[in-house]
Amino acid sequence: MASNFRGHFCLVIFFYLYIMQRTYRVLLTPEAEGGFSVSVPALPGCFTQGETIEEAVEMAREAISLYVESLHLDVETGLIKY
Repeated sequence: MASNFRGHFCLVIFFYLYIMQRTYRVLLTPEAEGGFSVSVPALPGCFTQGETIEEAVEMAREAISLYVESLHLDVETGLIKY
């Protein structure tokens, strides 16, 4: 998907990552200063970045794993009721 955002060309790259028996859509957005910002829409606040697409995808895998792990810990400690 490409769009013109405030006069700048913006390309969003969609990836689907299979992690821990789930598939997550990952959005990679090229940054003007270089590299890519990464967001995971299904996990609020789950953001990361990488210099290359490969690095950004790897960082997304790590961010998703840590996010899900922290949710499991919150459930185990009673911070989140399941």
